[in-house]
Amino acid sequence: MNRYLCAFMTVAVVSVLTVHAGDDKKGATPLEGEWTALTWRRGDAEIGKDKVATELVVKKDTYEYPTGINKISKKGTFKVDEKKGTIDFTPDDGPAKGKTLLGIYKVDGDMLTLCFTVAGMARPTELKSGERTTVLATYQRKKK
Repeated sequence: MNRYLCAFMTVAVVSVLTVHAGDDKKGATPLEGEWTALTWRRGDAEIGKDKVATELVVKKDTYEYPTGINKISKKGTFKVDEKKGTIDFTPDDGPAKGKTLLGIYKVDGDMLTLCFTVAGMARPTELKSGERTTVLATYQRKKK
């Protein structure tokens, strides 16, 4: 009987630990994580992976560009509407500090595509950069 009790207690503890380990992920969006830019396009100009050297870190409702070519801001907050695929950035620094940059995004496995405009412009309706006021960037999730 002691063996059965011990086995039951082991299963119960493992079950509780598994449930609580998942609590950290509640409310997590597919955007969360560390990303490395593959391409960065603004209007007709495109910078490839060999020169873009940009990293993006997304946590809950904040973003940070610890390295790279992003001149708009290095960090700030964002809001997403997963159903619509929209994202609104609010930089904490740089020339767009406190303004809202409207965008759209798509996460496909370990690939993230972001398309956003400068402050004051309309939200893009498709993932492309036709004008100089629109940035289209693709990222790959960093492997742990």
